[in-house]
Amino acid sequence: MGAFRMPSTNGGAFRPRVKFNAKAGRVYRLDRVPQADGRAILETEITAQFAFYLALESFADGWWNRETFKELLVPLGAALPPQPDGRDEHNKPIWVYQVRCAMKLAAAAGGDLRVFSSGAQCVLEPLDRLYSECTSDPKAAATSGGGGCRRCEWCEPTRSKARTGSTTRRCSSW
Repeated sequence: MGAFRMPSTNGGAFRPRVKFNAKAGRVYRLDRVPQADGRAILETEITAQFAFYLALESFADGWWNRETFKELLVPLGAALPPQPDGRDEHNKPIWVYQVRCAMKLAAAAGGDLRVFSSGAQCVLEPLDRLYSECTSDPKAAATSGGGGCRRCEWCEPTRSKARTGSTTRRCSSW
């Protein structure tokens, strides 16, 4: 077990997460905190402060069930299990490809260890480039203490969407 591996969550325990809203270009820290409205998950936007250390040893990929939220993941590089059967009412597969990793947020964004996962192509492509760059560069591994971590920072907005007022963000450090 690597230094950044998340503990098992048998029994449905909540893992602190980072959520990325690709449509709005926003990043949120998810915490389990009982709210007055009965909700247990508090979303805190951290887009402006989003910087993190990426734990390369923690990467896993596989299948995620869109209906039950179950995961069937293996360490990155291991043989990918076959995609489980199942389709929704629109005949779309309910098991979709997903990548999960651990990241330690910068102090301004919360400073703790979080889980990040996505199946969105706009996230997977830059994440794949970053992973490939970090694992193929012996100098990067040496400067991270050999533990396979990389500091990454969020970037500035690249264009505005007139209707929503949100921005599209492209992170060159990914």
